[in-house]
Amino acid sequence: MRLRSVLVCGLLLLAIAGCGGGGAVDETTDPAATGSAAEGSGKALDKAAYVKKVDDICRNAEVEIRNSVQRNKGRYGMGFGAQPSTKQQEEVVVDLMLPVIAREAREIHALGAPSGDEAAVAAIVVALEKGVRETEARPSLSQGEQNPFSEAAELSKEYGLEVCGQ
Repeated sequence: MRLRSVLVCGLLLLAIAGCGGGGAVDETTDPAATGSAAEGSGKALDKAAYVKKVDDICRNAEVEIRNSVQRNKGRYGMGFGAQPSTKQQEEVVVDLMLPVIAREAREIHALGAPSGDEAAVAAIVVALEKGVRETEARPSLSQGEQNPFSEAAELSKEYGLEVCGQ
């Protein structure tokens, strides 16, 4: 039952957050400073193309987290029939999931935003990084009803992301 709890928690964090990995985006950055999304050709992405790229980032992160949890399940007490402790479940979140979510936030930030959407995109990235920092500081948040990624999820949904925030 606890293994299911860990996996559900991880997939929930992933689905809700849709983004993550290492370093944080500076919350004091002017939201308009994220720039415009551009592909290799230098053309700005329209919102539909941008949403597709960001949702691809989130989809890839979901796969990465699932694979990482699968590869490392023995290390965290999640072998066949095992009951990982709350501490082990929190370690899975901190060690395996949060780095991916933080990296997603960096990738979204680096992608930029469609013209006129800079503030909305910056708000999503800042909310993701805030969720990562809060969970790193208090891993028990991953086990409770308080979701440190709820703001990012809501902003992602409002923006129209279909994978991120769902």
